[in-house]
Amino acid sequence: MRLLGIMAALGLVLSGCAGQEALTQEQVKDKVSVQSGYPGCAACYKVKTFSSPVVASLSSRVSENGRAGWLNAKVQLVATNYTPQNLPKYRLRLEMVNNGVFGSGVEVLLKDAGGGQKSLPQVPPAQENRQCFSDMGSGCSWTQTVELPTAAVQNALATKQGLDLFVGVKVISKTQSSDGYRPTTRESHQLIGKNFNLSSQVLLGFTEGVQLAGGQLPSAQTEGVRAQMLSEDAEAHNRARGEQLVRERPLKQKLGAQLCRPEGGWVSVGFVEQITQDKLQIRIADMYWATNPRLHQPGFRESIIWDSPDAWALCGNG
Repeated sequence: MRLLGIMAALGLVLSGCAGQEALTQEQVKDKVSVQSGYPGCAACYKVKTFSSPVVASLSSRVSENGRAGWLNAKVQLVATNYTPQNLPKYRLRLEMVNNGVFGSGVEVLLKDAGGGQKSLPQVPPAQENRQCFSDMGSGCSWTQTVELPTAAVQNALATKQGLDLFVGVKVISKTQSSDGYRPTTRESHQLIGKNFNLSSQVLLGFTEGVQLAGGQLPSAQTEGVRAQMLSEDAEAHNRARGEQLVRERPLKQKLGAQLCRPEGGWVSVGFVEQITQDKLQIRIADMYWATNPRLHQPGFRESIIWDSPDAWALCGNG
């Protein structure tokens, strides 16, 4: 089935067809699908991914300045809580069939009203299900998913302006010249690919379809609150860790104190032999496997180092 899709997309590019007719709000809403679970946990029913029908079919061919290739992309909107902390997020999924200058990979840019543009982060794996072929022309196909900022979607809905995007490659050209004294090199950047717009009607149809299917929409406000909570948690953890270091430092700065430090899956055990104002001389006397203290590192040899007391913990205190 995937091969048939590749051949159909390839035929579309070679024919020069511009793409599909734009879907209406109702058509997008009625065709939103939902999938529960994720790879490795089909039974995790609370994790849901909502997908729109194909909302944009893009094709582009280039043959200039020594660069050639064609690009074909079918674009879907996605909303999923298969994310860190299971917060719902928007994404774009692109089914790519490309070759030449586009064959190694493309990026997706989000444009703002001021003319700026932002590269949208890719969701791993970067080129899922990549396959290359040579039976009908030559090229490669893959699925590419990128993050779509929640705030940008909410703003596009509020202003009814939609989202302006670009898919393609950024080409860097270098020209060399001289001012008569020394050579100079100038770089120029050129975007090669396809601009497209996801209208506010398409976005609204998708959000309505997600809600109709029982999904929770991403919220920039919720993301901000969660980010603040995580920041406060990290700050509290760092503060507690700092207080622990201050409290334990005098205990470490004693002759004979037993100190431990994790190193990969192993734990080094040392004893304090000399003390200066900010350093300890530590004899590392043993190294054992963290989950099995009876398993000692093969070939271990004692060594003596000077180190900061804050780099070590009192054994038994983590």
